[in-house]
Amino acid sequence: MKVRDFSKIYFAILILHLATIYQPSSLLLHQISKSLLSISLMSFFLARTQELHFPSRWWIMAALGFSLVGDVLLMRSAEIYFLSGMGAFALAHLTYAAFFMKNRSARSSVPGLLVSLVVIVLSLYFLNRFIQLPATISLPVNAYGAVLSLSLLLSVQFGFGGARKSWQAPLGVLLFVVSDLLLATGRFNYVQPEMWLKMSVMLSYSGAQFFIIWGALEYALKSGLPKS
Repeated sequence: MKVRDFSKIYFAILILHLATIYQPSSLLLHQISKSLLSISLMSFFLARTQELHFPSRWWIMAALGFSLVGDVLLMRSAEIYFLSGMGAFALAHLTYAAFFMKNRSARSSVPGLLVSLVVIVLSLYFLNRFIQLPATISLPVNAYGAVLSLSLLLSVQFGFGGARKSWQAPLGVLLFVVSDLLLATGRFNYVQPEMWLKMSVMLSYSGAQFFIIWGALEYALKSGLPKS
């Protein structure tokens, strides 16, 4: 199955999930549709790379696995579940970062790194200046932000280092930044959980995962060797 064909399935699942946000009549359907986003990406990526000798696939599979755990935990509202979910996503970003670092080009993209640093500084400033983080949670949230920042920097070197031009993975991590800032705004600024905010979080999050996996798959198909 090609990316174009899979995208129809993936975004159909996303539309179903958005429908459960718009009309929250079934909690079970809401939970299942959200989990299916990560599960479908795992199945697609594994199926497309199973005929290749590409050991780095397991970094991607681990990242999606941690993301699935994070999705499940964040469906609950208690603070312990939020912290646990954030920890699961921190592990997801660390495994994504490991994939990017292992497969990065020896040459960095200086413009890309500069843009990434600007995005990181502005995002952390926004997080600490405009989002009302409780004192008890400020440190773990900023630690998570540092992990996400590392993933962004390495994704740029992976995507644009040397002669490689792979925009999907850096765009995906950037969308993760957007999604997490929106999520934090809704949770800590005590904004009324309006539908548009919930949908914006899910649109940016699902897009983030899709583009990261697309970029990783493109790399795998170009560099992986057929199994004998």
